[in-house]
Amino acid sequence: MSLDEIRVEYHPQSGRAAETFSFEDYGTRDSFADLPRASDPDPEPWKPFRTELDFEIAEFTLECRMNEFQQKSFLAILNKCANTPKEFTLANTKEIDHIWEYAQETKAKGASPLFQLVQLIWNLFTFLQFEKRKISVDYKGDKLSFDVLVRPLWEWCLDLLTDSDIVSKFHWDAERHYKYDGSRFERFFDEPWTADAWWEFQVCVIIF
Repeated sequence: MSLDEIRVEYHPQSGRAAETFSFEDYGTRDSFADLPRASDPDPEPWKPFRTELDFEIAEFTLECRMNEFQQKSFLAILNKCANTPKEFTLANTKEIDHIWEYAQETKAKGASPLFQLVQLIWNLFTFLQFEKRKISVDYKGDKLSFDVLVRPLWEWCLDLLTDSDIVSKFHWDAERHYKYDGSRFERFFDEPWTADAWWEFQVCVIIF
């Protein structure tokens, strides 16, 4: 036994035998060193897209979670900008917000169905991936209500679980970690899955 040697015991349900690591190797056992790395940088990392701009646009639609209809509309707008660039005059998001605010103040009442539809699409696009909820709090005898935008944690968790690169690094099984102090192995806690609660919870899951 070497001083500071680390012993890791895995939960019986994992089917993994206990392992011993040197102090130097312990901190790197869960690193991303095992992921494949190209010997040379890829000069065209956007492949199989034809151009880097094509990839950036496709990536943007993915990040915004556009459905098929929204993607078609977005691409049509991009093509229109390319064919008639003089028609696109917006400079920044501040200008867009200012125009929408002005439109709401001056045209909200009696607005045409087309304007209402455009405004609805804009609102959906702006608040994409978030949900609007009302929160009420008591303050000095009054109940105040606020509209807030939230992203459900469950949906975020599902996103992580469908990412093969991320989910492969998750710790599903409980572990117990021990460090050799020269005479005996002394247990220590450095991650949530090394705590007793995680171990006991996994026992309960197995029972039920």
